[in-house]
Amino acid sequence: MIFKKNTAGQSLLEILVALSLGVLFIGSALALFGVSFRTQTNLDFNFNSHTLLKEYAEMISYSSKNQWNSLFNLTRDTPYRIDFSGNVWSFNQGFEEGSFKGVNYRRSFKIFDVYRDTSGNISLSGNLDPSTLKAVIYFDSGPNYEKTLNLTIFLTRSYLPATFTQTDWSGGSGVSGPVSDPGNTYDGGNNILATGGYLTLATTTSSGFLTSSILDTGVSDGSNFHTLIWQGELCNNCQVRIQLASSNSPSGPWLYYGPTSTDDYYQPFANSLTILPYTGASSHQNKRYIRYKIELVPYEDQSPRVDSISINYTK
Repeated sequence: MIFKKNTAGQSLLEILVALSLGVLFIGSALALFGVSFRTQTNLDFNFNSHTLLKEYAEMISYSSKNQWNSLFNLTRDTPYRIDFSGNVWSFNQGFEEGSFKGVNYRRSFKIFDVYRDTSGNISLSGNLDPSTLKAVIYFDSGPNYEKTLNLTIFLTRSYLPATFTQTDWSGGSGVSGPVSDPGNTYDGGNNILATGGYLTLATTTSSGFLTSSILDTGVSDGSNFHTLIWQGELCNNCQVRIQLASSNSPSGPWLYYGPTSTDDYYQPFANSLTILPYTGASSHQNKRYIRYKIELVPYEDQSPRVDSISINYTK
């Protein structure tokens, strides 16, 4: 008897096994593809969210350099969005909303005041620093915006530098201002000789003073005043005392301050840069108008000589 193999049956079994494995492999591949697609989508979304955070940060930083008061005048701890009109942007209360690959998101930013301790370090309390702001940028996503990313940046007013410098007072007194350039005139004084391109005492038997015209920065919401310097000669035991007064109105009030109060003076040596205070009552930050009072104090018939005085600020 001759036995023959049932090749047809065996082939059918092999086909069924092969199909089963194929379905298994295809299912696994589709599952892996699904995981890979979701992973890539998440990576794309995370990249996009960080890009949008940085975009706001760059625009806010640019504004702090070129339009400081557009940020300084915003209501603190309030969400703002950036709206575009052509190449110009503006800050308005509320959120910017959008979607990316089917995921809704919103972004906004808030402005906060900054305080410094007695050492000048940023702290949660202390003296308010009107020349520094904190901006927190938010990116919220999800059905109820429950996922949040944020980016914190600190902004300091130190761009667009300018200087008021006076080197000549020979034009005489009586010019109260406001003036955008000190020129060669001033408001008033007593016992001061203002000829020859410098200041000295008219008589050395007593001190004398000079009050400048009102100097106008032209910045309606105020500027940031940084440093003070005078040049000339300070005789032994003589004194040059300087006080500054500032206001957002050309009519004042004009209260003259030294480093800490109306009772003290800046008494720097000639050619020595003096940093102006950023906090406290004696701070002149965010003021449009400023003026100086300079007092010369003699010693043994000697008079100090002032060749120039400069006030450095940023717009």
